[in-house]
Amino acid sequence: MDYFSITMAIGLLSLYIKTLYPDISGGDTGELLSSACQFGVSHPPGYPLFTMLASFAIKCCSYRSPAWRANLLTATFSAVAGGVLSHTILKETGQPSAALLAVALFSVNRLTWHWSVTAEVFSLNNLFLSIITYLSFMLENAVQPARKLKLARIGAFVSALCLCNQHTSFVYLLYLIPWVIFKLYRAGLFRLTNLLSLLVSFILGLLPYLYLPISAHLNVAKWTWGDQRTVMGFWTHLMRSEYGTFSLGKDEVGLGLVTGLKFYMIHEWFTLTPVAIILFGMSMWCIVRRLYTGYSCPLVHLLMFVSYLVFFSWRANLNIDNPLFLGVVERFWMQASMVLVFLASLTYGDLNNQIKSSFFRRMFFFASMILLVFQVHRNFTYCNKSNATVVHDFSNTVLRSFPPNSTVLTRGDLSSATFGYLHFCKNVRSDLKLFDQELLTYEWALPMLRKHHNRIDFPGDFLHLKNKRHPDGRRSFTFAKFLNVNYANGPIFACIGVQEYEPSWKKGYKLWPFGVCSQFVQKKEHMVLKKWVRQTGYIAFNWTHSYTGFAETSWEKVATDEMWNAKIGTALHMYDTAELSKNVKEKKKLLLLAYQVYSDAISWHDNFPPFWHKNYALVCTKLLNVEHTLDKDLLLKKSIYHLQFYVDSKPEDDQLQNIVDAIRSLKRYGRQIRDKITKTT
Repeated sequence: MDYFSITMAIGLLSLYIKTLYPDISGGDTGELLSSACQFGVSHPPGYPLFTMLASFAIKCCSYRSPAWRANLLTATFSAVAGGVLSHTILKETGQPSAALLAVALFSVNRLTWHWSVTAEVFSLNNLFLSIITYLSFMLENAVQPARKLKLARIGAFVSALCLCNQHTSFVYLLYLIPWVIFKLYRAGLFRLTNLLSLLVSFILGLLPYLYLPISAHLNVAKWTWGDQRTVMGFWTHLMRSEYGTFSLGKDEVGLGLVTGLKFYMIHEWFTLTPVAIILFGMSMWCIVRRLYTGYSCPLVHLLMFVSYLVFFSWRANLNIDNPLFLGVVERFWMQASMVLVFLASLTYGDLNNQIKSSFFRRMFFFASMILLVFQVHRNFTYCNKSNATVVHDFSNTVLRSFPPNSTVLTRGDLSSATFGYLHFCKNVRSDLKLFDQELLTYEWALPMLRKHHNRIDFPGDFLHLKNKRHPDGRRSFTFAKFLNVNYANGPIFACIGVQEYEPSWKKGYKLWPFGVCSQFVQKKEHMVLKKWVRQTGYIAFNWTHSYTGFAETSWEKVATDEMWNAKIGTALHMYDTAELSKNVKEKKKLLLLAYQVYSDAISWHDNFPPFWHKNYALVCTKLLNVEHTLDKDLLLKKSIYHLQFYVDSKPEDDQLQNIVDAIRSLKRYGRQIRDKITKTT
């Protein structure tokens, strides 16, 4: 028994549990958990295996939150993956130093560690790939034909399970399948019965996909994606046709193959350390050396690595100049990183085996230990999510701010996924009518979901640019009609933003800020401004999380930015409305209300985003030209002070020079006023 690798796995699991997210983390996590809680289907390709395993983890015990239980499951997958990777290296090289190096480079690097402490599909993918790598090396080393065939069958089954979790593994299988068949041929096992047994094993591994049509036919989930009750619906979901089969996003454009490869290499240099890159470069020696002895498995893995990296960089249609999109893209790099680390560690072990001195061999192990400690030390602060409650607090705060029986129309991952998790899995604000407005554009949405949302009136079968009856008998409706039939049933809110497919609502409705969200208000309806400010102006004031200290690629950054923007959202809306108003009295009223909310926000908080200074100064400046009872000298001083503070914060602002010029003009204006007062006296 390999106690070394078992120890590695236990150590990794302990580390991951120590740094585990206490609840939801953002991104797709909320959607995956909502599906797992309700026996629903996640976005394409559905992730049936992860959904079933997460559902079991959530329902098998009641300890802590549902998200924490699923997070623990993910941590277990990742820890076992590290143990399997360590075991494979140890088995292949006989060197614990190389196995330890693999754990140091892969299992505790920033990217792998981060995705090991939250409920996502990537750790399960890493586990399957580590098992496939282990099986491929064992198959090549197997002497007895019966053992080779047994390993091939297990490999076929595991490969199919891997496809039930993440489609990206198919690139690796394009090389492994013909390689395995070639190995069986060389062993005299290339017979129809054997090939059929491999096919049966592979098909058995695909059985989790039966979850999709079963879930669709039972239709018990209040949130689900797609209609897999028909062969076409199942195939559409399986092939991700609604996103683009080999694309990451819908209607997005990436930076291209060369840029993607460049970003990957820079990322690996810093994430895996230069040690991994140097050893990977030296792995050509290891591969050639093994080829001379008849071992081709390392070469196959190199081809897998290169092909996957080129294919993914070509198809990753997200602009990684956007930090959030970079966060989406980089997690798919883990699959390539595992092979890179494997080849680097294999090379390290082979180098160790070339050394006869026991002292230098111990130095190899000591160097691996130092690298492990270094990786843990430098990544611990970033990856320690044990107190990371920002996304959960965001969702909980926003959901609890709505009036009773409100209709909440979500948009985007932050609101749709996280609100859905709290609402459907934890029963938070069960009185609300929660619906993802972007699903209305899909023709499968209402046939699957209408019966679960019977408190919402849907005036047709799907959202369209026109209200009409189609030749097949179905009725389409505009977003304006949808709002019209639900308006009398309680307030309607959009979070965050409104769907962009159908703009008819803009003719009869306007959006008024309501914290992070906005309320649909009919244009003909008279709004009492002071009452609105009193009800909505201070919704987010109790948000205590800092606006700094979060990675640009994180959902925590997105959530806390939304909340800090919401603190002054009403004031900003009043200012923008005043700018458009031609009524002098209305303009004054709006500016004074904006000034009131900004003043309260600034006095309420000791630290706040620099752009608050700019916005507050703009309101103060506008009030200099309006008749009111406020002290204009004080307004002038505030304008100068807050604009100067904003400039001193060195923001990335194209208008920075104009702001500097405005400060000079305000100072000159102040001197002119003082001179007039002096001459008068």
